[in-house]
Amino acid sequence: MSAEQRVITGLKVSEAEAAAVSPAQIGTLLPQGEVEGQIFCTLVHCPFCGTVGRCTAEVQPGSYFRCLHCGALFRT
Repeated sequence: MSAEQRVITGLKVSEAEAAAVSPAQIGTLLPQGEVEGQIFCTLVHCPFCGTVGRCTAEVQPGSYFRCLHCGALFRT
């Protein structure tokens, strides 16, 4: 991994938007030190609790993630 990594700040979603998201569309954040044999290219910042974690899915604008620290749903 390179010394510099891009960090994407997530955006809070409304309760209505969160309810409309299919579970299949939601990626999860992992702690920065956790390794599962996957290559993580991007770090994502949870807008609710401030946790910066590694993503388990490709990050594109409008991607949804669930923070493993606080459980909040947000999008990029």
